[in-house]
Amino acid sequence: MTRSYLGYVSSQTTDTIPAGIQTWGESSSTSSSITDPSDSKTYNLATYTGNGSFVVTSDGLFELLVVGGGGGNLGGNNSIQFGGGGAGAVIRTIQWLVAGTYTIAVGAGGGNGGGSSSSVGDSTTFSKYLLVGGGGGGGGIGDSDFGSPPNNATWGMSSMGSGGGGTATGNIKRGGYGTKPYGYDGQDGNGSYAGGGGGAAGNAGASSTRNGGAARDISNFIGNATGTNTVGGGGGGGNGGLGGNSSTTALKGGGGNGATSLGTGVNGTANTGGGGGADTGGGGGGNGKSGGSGIVYIRWQ
Repeated sequence: MTRSYLGYVSSQTTDTIPAGIQTWGESSSTSSSITDPSDSKTYNLATYTGNGSFVVTSDGLFELLVVGGGGGNLGGNNSIQFGGGGAGAVIRTIQWLVAGTYTIAVGAGGGNGGGSSSSVGDSTTFSKYLLVGGGGGGGGIGDSDFGSPPNNATWGMSSMGSGGGGTATGNIKRGGYGTKPYGYDGQDGNGSYAGGGGGAAGNAGASSTRNGGAARDISNFIGNATGTNTVGGGGGGGNGGLGGNSSTTALKGGGGNGATSLGTGVNGTANTGGGGGADTGGGGGGNGKSGGSGIVYIRWQ
């Protein structure tokens, strides 16, 4: 028969591909049967919100959707508005997996170490097949007393996922670079005391509006016909940036909102890879907001 499985079509005549079977190594995994609205096919779906093992007993094709941890950022102080955290990378791929055990490590969201490597989200890994970087953090500053702008504000961090937004201190600090098509660039601080939005899985963050980049819709992949499941939203920049480029919850993709006035931003949502929203003015006291952790989806027929 002609081989047609999970979107892969070959002109060769082969035997039927045996179904893979998975077992669970951690309580953080769940299993279900779903129907993809885009092709009306039924799939087994495994979801990992934390570390675990995926055991394949028969060789076969599997679809993977893997999300890295989102980036965090440092809190604002005085007139300094920090950039939103970049989203974790989002990769969808088809892999032929041979029988064996595959180790899954779900990346944590980046912390509040603004301008340092600690603000970059952790990678999510699926054995040797995938290494997915998290998003970059927002910009940080070098002065211990925070002082008056422009200080030593730093650029948004770059990453294998999306870039973090740049800091605004009266002069422009650049947003970090993302790695397309898995993530996009963070935007610059706009020079008017407004931090740049963090990059996202769908597009880049914004500078003029301070909004984080838009998320990526994964509804069909996980069998949600209502179309409300998104991942990889960028964090909003300081001074009112919206996470995920929208105030609509369905489009945020876990990106946190930046504070609208003196106050604290919002953390990225767990298991979405969303970037952390930035603090504004002096409300954060330098605490900052963290990115959301990643997630792994595996499906097969």
